[in-house]
Amino acid sequence: MRKAAVSSIVAIILGYLGTVFGAEIMNWPQLGSILAIVVMGVAIITSLEKDK
Repeated sequence: MRKAAVSSIVAIILGYLGTVFGAEIMNWPQLGSILAIVVMGVAIITSLEKDK
């Protein structure tokens, strides 16, 4: 449960930072959503691999 909370917080923070810096620096406002999805995907994949 702790890993889920930590990965959720990290996804929110990276999503926010990706949206802010992606829109301002790279003209890519969708970067925040992409980073949040990647973080949660990595958390899911690693938790599934540990169960095997």
